[in-house]
Amino acid sequence: MEECIDLFFGLRIGNVNELQESVELLFYTEDLEDKTMSCYARFEFLAKFKMAEDSILEIPENAPPVIGPGCRACFSGGLQIEPNASAPFAVIPPFQTHAGALHLADIIGGDNFDSVESTLAQITPNATSTTFDSIFVDTTTRVKVWSGTASNPGYIAFDCIGPFMLSNSIWINDPRYSPFFPNWDRAAGDYKDEDGNSIDNFWKKYGIRNKDHFNRINLYSESNMHNWPYGRVKIECLRNTLARDENGILIDVPDDYCYKLEGGVWIPTECRDENGDLKDGSEDVSEVMQDPENLVRYGITNR
Repeated sequence: MEECIDLFFGLRIGNVNELQESVELLFYTEDLEDKTMSCYARFEFLAKFKMAEDSILEIPENAPPVIGPGCRACFSGGLQIEPNASAPFAVIPPFQTHAGALHLADIIGGDNFDSVESTLAQITPNATSTTFDSIFVDTTTRVKVWSGTASNPGYIAFDCIGPFMLSNSIWINDPRYSPFFPNWDRAAGDYKDEDGNSIDNFWKKYGIRNKDHFNRINLYSESNMHNWPYGRVKIECLRNTLARDENGILIDVPDDYCYKLEGGVWIPTECRDENGDLKDGSEDVSEVMQDPENLVRYGITNR
């Protein structure tokens, strides 16, 4: 009697374009008549892969042609940090779409982008196909995510104007990933902005002015982002009204960008008082929490 065994195995690769590997297989079975039988096999193969550098450049057509402040957002199935050679697989810089041969992130936006409203799963199929762990929002871009589904949106759970980054909090205490959250000091180095000018920190590429500005916009989620994909999301570009000053402060806060803390949840509130003046507030939640009765929060992470 003949027996067949089908074997399937895979290899995870990093920054290589060629791999030679030996595979050894040993089968041991017990036969009722012959008592025992063993079988040994050895295979060698040479495989060639598309180089990781080529994959990195495969950016969707609707993305800007260069890295730099612009109207776009990057949704990733991994954490997004400054360039770091020691980072584990699936921890990549913003607006890099691939890790090795894996398409890990989706870029929404571009030079002629206006807005889109759908679900995360529909517009970010690569970022949400396995896990969903980070959002990086570039300048003059606004992203809103609701708690529910497209048909039953629920409350606004996330609302931000870039530059802004959100990382999945479930990895904070995981020793494999806890050292690889976005970091300002670690990003120091010689870089070029979108115009070719020298800058001394990677995050300045995205309009993040200084360490204080970085600390205000670099936040952790309040829940596991793996559960977000079916939430309704809206991404919009308003270049003229979402600009920031040299300190990273919004020049003109949109009238629907204010939230008040009630019952432990940030809910929308009026941005202007009876005189039409902008209410006192901040994008920095720590500043607002010093006087939540009288200060409003510009933008939120409710989830």
